[in-house]
Amino acid sequence: MEAGIGLLLRRPRARLLAYAERRHTPDTVPPSAPDPDTETPAEPDQHLRIVRRLPAALVRAVLSLVPLAGFLAVATVLMTLFGAPTAGFYPFILPLIGAYLAMRLTMTALRLLTSPSAACLRLSRLGDESARYLDTWLRRVVAVGAFGVAATEIAYLLGAGDDARNALSKLVGLAVHTMLIVMVVQRRRQVSHWIRGQEREGLRAVLANVWAPTAIVVIAGLWVVWALGTASGLSQLLHYVWRTALVMLAATVLSMILLGALDRAFYSDTPAAGDGQPGRRPYQTLAQRVVMILVFAATAIALLEVWGVHALDWFETGTVGRRLVSATATIAVSCILALAAWEAANLSINRRMERWTRAGDLARATRLRTLVPILRTTLFIVIALIVLFTALNELGINIAPLLAGASIIGVAIGFGSQKLVQDFITGIFLLMENAMQVGDSVTLAGVSGTVEYLSIRTVRLRAGDGSLHVVPFSAVGTVSNSNRGIGNASVRVSVSADSDLDEVIAAIRNVGEEMRNDPNLGPLMLADLDLWGVDQVDGASVTLAGQIRTLDRGRTAVQRGFNQRIYRRFRQLGIQFANPQASFVRRLDGDEPRTAAPRPAADGAAGA
Repeated sequence: MEAGIGLLLRRPRARLLAYAERRHTPDTVPPSAPDPDTETPAEPDQHLRIVRRLPAALVRAVLSLVPLAGFLAVATVLMTLFGAPTAGFYPFILPLIGAYLAMRLTMTALRLLTSPSAACLRLSRLGDESARYLDTWLRRVVAVGAFGVAATEIAYLLGAGDDARNALSKLVGLAVHTMLIVMVVQRRRQVSHWIRGQEREGLRAVLANVWAPTAIVVIAGLWVVWALGTASGLSQLLHYVWRTALVMLAATVLSMILLGALDRAFYSDTPAAGDGQPGRRPYQTLAQRVVMILVFAATAIALLEVWGVHALDWFETGTVGRRLVSATATIAVSCILALAAWEAANLSINRRMERWTRAGDLARATRLRTLVPILRTTLFIVIALIVLFTALNELGINIAPLLAGASIIGVAIGFGSQKLVQDFITGIFLLMENAMQVGDSVTLAGVSGTVEYLSIRTVRLRAGDGSLHVVPFSAVGTVSNSNRGIGNASVRVSVSADSDLDEVIAAIRNVGEEMRNDPNLGPLMLADLDLWGVDQVDGASVTLAGQIRTLDRGRTAVQRGFNQRIYRRFRQLGIQFANPQASFVRRLDGDEPRTAAPRPAADGAAGA
């Protein structure tokens, strides 16, 4: 019956296998690996690939149990037809059926990890040879244990006494332990290589050398302890072994699912900064370790429950275990929130620097990059203190004295270094607001000069006479910056009072048009010369005012270029500049007044 159902399921199994092979990604094995069949090397997405096999593996397990269900149904019907459970054969056939069911169920669960015939359905990184070896020997161990227990129960039903029953149980247990020892001896080199890894010294190397003798002693010692104990029977031992194996299998599958989910969440095709491995991302290793610790703790509690130790009672309300778990959970949440705040701050800073860099504002991005270490250090200290005080409070430590002491120390430091703190705070805001940068001509704290160096606390100005001014930011109240995109070249021309204003205005405008067309000065000018008109009139001169809008770097060049050209143009046209040193003398005897001769230096009266 079971064989017939297996034939009917042959096509679904073939389709399932084909589907799994299409989704299967073979594990890569480096050529230098001494024994690739022991276990394939770790890959960044190894858990993700194993999790992808899980649905097909579970479907294969269900399909393998369908014939077993058919066998059980047919056996039940046949035993009922032949008079079970009152028939005389029923007590003898029932242990055999139970042993067969136990063996099939156990092997179905174990083949989720071994799957000797299909690597695409294997929920482990075992090689093909190791998977076949484990499947063969585990099937032998399970068969000997299950049918040995059944044979012991049948012998007892046939009239064997308690002593004979205990003796048979110990012989079956000896056979099972002997087979386990044989497995340890045969695979000692492969397991030693896997434990050692790439290390030739250290703890892993020591474990690799001693694991086989230790395992043999433990296996033999378990049988001796059990054999010398009370007559509990092999069935109880196998009961514990079965439940232990079930817990370990569930823990293995759960860890694979969780690790696969983490790989899926963290995986990326681009290499991560730091280790350079594709798919590896910050905090992935930390998250994997946390998951493994949680799975290990849950597995340990489950095993203690299986072995008769009521571990869950340790976590009831009012117990130390409950308070410890609550404190650990609170500390974990605090750490997660701290990491989230840290990453959010770093992400904001990095995006701001990238945006400024793409916009071409390299100087501003460089200043922010200069401030980043200070900002990160400050943020880290704040977050670390919050997490530390939260952890201490959850552990039952009174943090009030610590907070009081920290407050007193903070106040003392604040009073002692208030100027220094003010320098830092003002400097951070001035740098963040881009108030100045190296090369700017500024006036601040009563001094003027060109910015040569900016730090987090001071600014260095080089004055026109060459002297260097070091100004702390705490002394800065107002910043006057002449390099902020726009400059104005002042136009102010004073001519003698008898000059023709129309001719003077035309000459000034012609000079402006000439400068606008000049290949050197034209690109520095943002607009044509803007002549406002007569700004001042007195008995000796007429002053015309205006301006030329320029780039900040072109203000001085345009100013000097205009002065030079207007001087030459007035000399060509015979227009006299006003002489501020001219004087008029009137004689008392009634003669005509005469004007004192102007000094030749009066020609430089243009511009300002």
